[in-house]
Amino acid sequence: MPPYIRLCLETFKNLGYEFVVLDHSNLNDYLSPSDFPIEKLGRFPPAAQGDIIACYMMNRYRGYFIDADTIFLGKINHLEDLLDSHELVMIGDEKVPFCHAAFILSSGDSVILQEWETKIRGLLAAIENSEQAENQSDGRFVIKSNSFGNPLLHPIIGKHLNKVKILDKDLFLPENRSLKDFSSEKRNQAYKDFYFTEEVQDIPTASFLILHNSWSPEWYKRLSIEEIKKDKLFISRLLMQAIGSI
Repeated sequence: MPPYIRLCLETFKNLGYEFVVLDHSNLNDYLSPSDFPIEKLGRFPPAAQGDIIACYMMNRYRGYFIDADTIFLGKINHLEDLLDSHELVMIGDEKVPFCHAAFILSSGDSVILQEWETKIRGLLAAIENSEQAENQSDGRFVIKSNSFGNPLLHPIIGKHLNKVKILDKDLFLPENRSLKDFSSEKRNQAYKDFYFTEEVQDIPTASFLILHNSWSPEWYKRLSIEEIKKDKLFISRLLMQAIGSI
């Protein structure tokens, strides 16, 4: 885990919340091997692993599933009131409709998650039965990183819009607000231009901001916590402010 991601976790802990960092070593404490064989996870790209686990966990537990690369700026308890009238609370765009699996607040009993898990199980079975599934020398499956996420989830969200509260993505992904071209390349560049500059950025009032660790520069991931504390980039100053170090 890069040091700056450890600082992201500190921003959550700093607000007084308890949390569990899920990884391959502790997943069987929360998911039965009969639910999902953990040893298979390593054969998928990291983003695909995250989508699978997010779905399975939130289909069984009431609470939050949050990507570790999230900076918390305020309490989020008020979001739990939304579960009185919705099964899920997610970040996205109601017009598309679109939801980002980086943040899920679940009642623990959701038709959307049940259908998503069914779709995931079907795709897993199809991959297992495909003669072309494994054609890398390390035995990993060759699939797109988002195969278990948006392509499966979006149609389900569209069917059950009344069951999910979609929070405006522009509040939590402020780097995208002025974009007209939402291609991966443009969003990647907008992310770097927003966070990895010494300029102070104008951000909406939000309880948290969702980062993209896969797009963060490799040199930044190698910075130590002490180096980040002295760094002048906006992301570094934001992290330090969020944990009360400045």
